[in-house]
Amino acid sequence: MDRLCSYLDHTQKDIEGKLAAGQVPNPQQLAGFLTSLTTQVRTLSSGAPKRIVELIVTNFHNMGWDPRSNKQFRSRAALMTPPNVVSSLSTLSSELASWKPPITPTPTEMKDLAAACDKLWELDSNRCVAGEDIIINPQYGKSMWEQGDFAEEKLFTYVDAAILEKPTYKAFHALLDNYSSEIGVREVVTPEELVENRKFLDMIMDTSPMQYVWEWLKANSKTKASTREAFIAELNELWFGLYRRKVEADSSGFEHVFCGEVRDSDRDGEPDEVTGLHNWIVLYKEEMAGRLDYQGFIKPRRQKRGGAMGLSSSEQLITLQFVWNGCSKPCSSSFIGVSPEFEMALYTLCFMADEEEKNEVQCGPYRVLVTAYRQRHRGKDYIGTSFPSEAPLSQAEGAARIQKQFRNKKFNQKHGRR
Repeated sequence: MDRLCSYLDHTQKDIEGKLAAGQVPNPQQLAGFLTSLTTQVRTLSSGAPKRIVELIVTNFHNMGWDPRSNKQFRSRAALMTPPNVVSSLSTLSSELASWKPPITPTPTEMKDLAAACDKLWELDSNRCVAGEDIIINPQYGKSMWEQGDFAEEKLFTYVDAAILEKPTYKAFHALLDNYSSEIGVREVVTPEELVENRKFLDMIMDTSPMQYVWEWLKANSKTKASTREAFIAELNELWFGLYRRKVEADSSGFEHVFCGEVRDSDRDGEPDEVTGLHNWIVLYKEEMAGRLDYQGFIKPRRQKRGGAMGLSSSEQLITLQFVWNGCSKPCSSSFIGVSPEFEMALYTLCFMADEEEKNEVQCGPYRVLVTAYRQRHRGKDYIGTSFPSEAPLSQAEGAARIQKQFRNKKFNQKHGRR
C-alpha cells in the first residue's frame, strides 16, 4: 500500500509540474498516460482488499476512465481533463492513506464492553492532541443547579485549522447544515444530502474505530450485517432515519446527538430549551459564529492532580452549561477533540450492544457513563440520544470521600474552625 501511495503522489506532482510549465497534453496523450497509469496501479494493488479496489475504481471513474477495461468512458469524456486527473489522484492518495485494515477485538474485549470502548479510544488516530491541536479555557466551575454566566471568555482558545480539514472531519461538517433545529419542523432530505450522508458513512467505515465496532458486533451477534454495504445501510437507518418527536419526521439520531435541537417549552413565559448537541466541533463552530455562549463547567465528581476541582486547558471530557441561539442548556456533556468516527463508533457500539441504557466504560484516562436511549418509531429502534458524562463514584471512591469529609470536620472542630 505504501508503494502505491508513493507512486500516486509522485505521479500527481509530475503532472502538476508539467502543467505549471505549460506542457498540457492533448486528449490522445492523456489517454496514453491513463493507460500506463492503470497498468501500474493494477500491479501495485494486486491482492489489495476489496475496499481499496473500490476506491481506485471510483476515482478513476471520476477521471472519465474505466480501469477494468483500461479505456475511456465515452459518456464521461468531459471528465477526462488534466486538472481533473490531478484532483482525482489527490483524492485517491488521501483516501488510501487514511484507510486502515479491519481490527479484530481480543477475547477480553469481546466479553467486556468497557474494555472494548477503551480500545476505541486507543484506535482514534484522528483525535486532536490535547493542549497542542486544541486548547480550551474552562474558567470557573459550578454545580448543575447554579445559574448565571461563570465564564467571561470563550471555551475554545485554539483549534488547529488543519484538523478540521481531515477527510472525515470535512465529511462530517458537510452534514451540519442539513437540519432544522426546531423540534416540530418536519425535515426535508434532498438527494444531495443523501449523498453527503453516504459519503460520511463510507469514509468513517474506512477508519479503525468503525472497523473494530463492526467486527465486535458481528462476533457478538449484535448485527445481522455480513457485508460492508449491509452494515452501512444499518448505520444509515440507525443514525439518519427520520422519526417523530413532535411531528412526523422532525428528528433523527444524528441531528439530535451531533447538531442539537430546540424544544418549545409549550408554556407561556418559559424559554425554549436545547436538547442534544454533544459534539465539540459543533460547539466550537457555533461559538466562533457568535451563536453559542459558554457559561462555565459543572464541577467534576473526582479531584484532579493536586486536589484541584477545576479543569485544565487539555481536558477531553467536560460537562458544561451554555446558551445557544438564546436557548439554554443547563447541563450537557461532550468529549473534546475526539474524531467524528470515534463518537459514531462509541455510541453505535453502546447502543447496539443492547446491554443497558447507561453503561460505565473506560475511554483512555476517563471513566465514562455512556447514555444511549432508544427511540421507537413504526416498529423500529433508532438512536434517541447518546452522550458521554463522568461516571458516578464507585463505592470505594464514595467511602474515601466520606472519610475525608469526616477527617476534615474533626480537624476543624479540634482547631475551632467552622
